[in-house]
Amino acid sequence: MLSVAEIKQAFELSAAGKIDANLSAYHGKFTIQMLGDVLQKYWAFRMNVVARYESKVDILQKQQRRQDADERNERAKQEVIDLFKKLKDTYQQTGELDETQVKGFHGKIISDAGLITFSKQERLQIYAEAKTNVLKQIKTAVQDTNLKPTERRSLKSMLSDISGGQQSEDFKSKINAEYSVLLIIKEIIK
Repeated sequence: MLSVAEIKQAFELSAAGKIDANLSAYHGKFTIQMLGDVLQKYWAFRMNVVARYESKVDILQKQQRRQDADERNERAKQEVIDLFKKLKDTYQQTGELDETQVKGFHGKIISDAGLITFSKQERLQIYAEAKTNVLKQIKTAVQDTNLKPTERRSLKSMLSDISGGQQSEDFKSKINAEYSVLLIIKEIIK
């Protein structure tokens, strides 16, 4: 439903040539057909303006959400870096390290920040150690009677695949998480 102000605006825009309603075709006589033509053209014009406005608002909202997410990510990265530095300082002062605070996803953040100083060869050795640790963890977990049968079957299947030379994505993911934790711990204690 259009307001009186919008109907007035429709005729003003039509007279100014901003909408495609030809008022001269009616020879100065106001008719229902003229009203319908002007209002129909105005409605199309209005909907186009609204659509462009909503599109711009949507773009701005997406940009704001992306910016907010980037800011949250930067804060989280800084918190991980600060935690790493705190753990390293504490270890250097006391010789104690709370390994439970080191998480697998921290590795990339710490590495990207340039805080991991291992050579490529040392990193490969740490990766091999991580792979060995994960294999031991899986072999130990298979023996756990508290696991659900489906979990034990999944682990047995993973071990079978590994012995056959295949590595599942789950296994690779476990290795990467263990590697990240080891990388951080070894960097702290070296």
